[in-house]
Amino acid sequence: MFEHVMVDLETLGREPGSIIASIGAVKFDTEGETLGLEFYANIDVQSCVDIGLTIGGETFRWWMDQPEEARRALFSPTPMPLRDVLSAFAEFYKGSEFIWSHGSTFDTVILDAAYRALKMGRPWLSKNTRDTRTLFDLVSQSVLDTVPSPGPSHHGLFDAIRQARMVQEAYRWLRREPCTTAMVSKG
Repeated sequence: MFEHVMVDLETLGREPGSIIASIGAVKFDTEGETLGLEFYANIDVQSCVDIGLTIGGETFRWWMDQPEEARRALFSPTPMPLRDVLSAFAEFYKGSEFIWSHGSTFDTVILDAAYRALKMGRPWLSKNTRDTRTLFDLVSQSVLDTVPSPGPSHHGLFDAIRQARMVQEAYRWLRREPCTTAMVSKG
């Protein structure tokens, strides 16, 4: 069973309470090379506005500068109401323990704010949140650079898949590297 889930959001803001445009996620195991089930859903912007989530002007402008392919991906598949997507994500998450994201202050924090805005319980425990950036700082960048993306950037599912594979590579690399810290006995 895959106890880890990598999540990647595409949003219209950078703060908790921002509109979520899409959620991509994949189940994985840090000890293997296999990925599990995938989750991808686009979210109806109006359903986010209706519960008070907001658009950040700077992020909206940033999206206008992205390739058309990235913007088009936010509308295919057809966006669904936020409540439906969060319910489906909670169902997808069942059986997993850890939730990962690329950074500790973005994806999971914004996702948590959306669950709270809808008065829904999030499916993960705070203590089980994991951050790729901290892990990636421990390994050689050349190891991470070898992991290709399965599709264009700024697509929640493709970004989540690449990040999960990078975590797997980082774990493999860390297990291969000999420990260089000398043991010091207390005296």
